[in-house]
Amino acid sequence: MSQRKTSMRIAIIGAGPSGLSAALALRDRGYTDVVVFEKNDRIGGKSHTFTYQQRAYDMGSMVFHTSDAVGKLTRRFSVPTAELISKDIFIDEKDYIHPVAYALRRYSFFSLIRSWIRLQSIVKKYRLNRPGFYSEYDRDLYLPFSRFIKKHGIEPIAKAVEPASTGFGYGFYEEVPALYLVKFLGSMIDFTVITDWILGRKSMRYFPQGWTKFWETIAQDIPVRLKADIRSIRRDRAGVLIDLPTATERFDCMILTGRLDQIPFLDQSSEERTLFKTIKCYRIVSTLVKADRELATSFLVRNAKKSRHGHVIGFENYHPNQGTYVVFQLIPERMSLDQAFEILQKDCAELGSRVTQRIAQRVWDYFYYVPSGPLSKGFYQRLRQLQGKRHTYFAGSIMNFETVSHCIEFSQDLVERFFPKIN
Repeated sequence: MSQRKTSMRIAIIGAGPSGLSAALALRDRGYTDVVVFEKNDRIGGKSHTFTYQQRAYDMGSMVFHTSDAVGKLTRRFSVPTAELISKDIFIDEKDYIHPVAYALRRYSFFSLIRSWIRLQSIVKKYRLNRPGFYSEYDRDLYLPFSRFIKKHGIEPIAKAVEPASTGFGYGFYEEVPALYLVKFLGSMIDFTVITDWILGRKSMRYFPQGWTKFWETIAQDIPVRLKADIRSIRRDRAGVLIDLPTATERFDCMILTGRLDQIPFLDQSSEERTLFKTIKCYRIVSTLVKADRELATSFLVRNAKKSRHGHVIGFENYHPNQGTYVVFQLIPERMSLDQAFEILQKDCAELGSRVTQRIAQRVWDYFYYVPSGPLSKGFYQRLRQLQGKRHTYFAGSIMNFETVSHCIEFSQDLVERFFPKIN
């Protein structure tokens, strides 16, 4: 049995946070024959850094918490980090405001505390503090989050962090099922609100050299094949066959990451096809701009509603006094990048910042989720039953949540559950 495991050959599809974390976890457990396939010419997925005038600008992932899975890896690999210095991170009209002050404008301190306690009890009751989604759910968790928070008495704390939740790209309360945002806010409020916003500890950090450098450090001993042109993936009784332009390679099993409904080269079963086609996501555009007045790292209160879909949701500015910053927008499917940039210019102008140059722009499929209908039909129960079938395992943000930390946690948990240590 030990010899079979030692010689096990494993393919990982995708060199984003999920794929690289799975590869690292496998290596830690003694698996030496692991290959990561990546279609792009770089690693990191949506953790992507653009370099401009010798400075790093992150166009995807932004901050992390010292206590989350990213923070643990930074300490393990001695990756340089920097403290996030912004204090008043919401923009209400044209004024910067601290999140706690913003919340207290609408709710009493005691109502905020009561709703936070209720939120934590819901998270624990439905095991949403564990990696993955489980089947023992109250169907209320399939409701749009805007309805759920009123029904369960957590509206004060949920509305207090709504600008940050939408600003990070996690959709609109009016349409995202509560299942996802309860999970996210449970961890976000514990980490950020309690330690930073209330206790005053500085635990939110970023990478001065960028997220790409972080992942390059993590992956330095992981075999990654960039620009991998996979023609097809076929699964038989013996394992997995990956067809490449010059050869066909056999693996004992594989781990699929990324968006499962966009793997056209996979020989999908009817059950996989049925499940994958229900997955939805948002489009997020990140634009590096030059302007005559800088805006600090922050989120826009007024644009956290679905009625403002397409408008600026947040800014990243880790290089003060350079006249450059990254602007984020959630945009409708049919909106072009030029149209999005026009809206960006108008939104920035209303805040007193005239955008003079579009330096770089990236568009991502972001925050994969399943609508209420498929959730009620057992999406996650059915997908969990497929884990390990046909030599295939599933990871990626759809399995846990879109944050880098959630992706790392699920990949680590997947490896621990299905791949025993090798002595």
